[in-house]
Amino acid sequence: AAPGGAPRDRVVVLIVAATTAVLALGLYLAVGSPGTPDQPFAKRVAAWRAADPASLDPSQMAAVLSVMAKNNPTDPAPLQAMAIAQMASEQPIAAQTTLRKALRLAPESPGLWASLGESFVAGAQGVVDVDAQRAFQEALKREPANRAANYYLGRAAFAAGDKAAGLARWRAVLDTLPADDPRRAGLEAEIAAAQAGGPTQAQI
Repeated sequence: AAPGGAPRDRVVVLIVAATTAVLALGLYLAVGSPGTPDQPFAKRVAAWRAADPASLDPSQMAAVLSVMAKNNPTDPAPLQAMAIAQMASEQPIAAQTTLRKALRLAPESPGLWASLGESFVAGAQGVVDVDAQRAFQEALKREPANRAANYYLGRAAFAAGDKAAGLARWRAVLDTLPADDPRRAGLEAEIAAAQAGGPTQAQI
């Protein structure tokens, strides 16, 4: 409530809040399972750690990696893997927080900077925004041939209308991919489309 609000307004808010709580409790008693024993989170994580990793969904894998990161507080690798799992489970903001922790441990890692850039892209619904571009540039300072950074900065160049710069970055990435790399076909198709007139804004 705004400071100095009318007493009647505050009473209305309290009534609505109390009613909401009562309705929620009634709904839970009607369709929930109040008699089911609790399943502590730690117990579930322990079960996931003992399971085949291929059977876990991304959010479960992120929980397992969170424990690993706590048990190895000076190792950035579990944090990076945890961030990838968080992005896969559509938690880009959580991934950004995790990657910043990892970068405090390994600030010179180009892979971590590139992953941070990808988390910004995920959070921006595929747009390579300013934050993502800065992260990718940090990756390139440490590894000029970083594939992810060059690919996404190429996308940013196309979005800005700089077709030549975008093609140059994508061709540089293509040159680093082995002949049998399954990503070559997709990138070659993108390059061909760009040469023919450039990708549409929707494709970008």
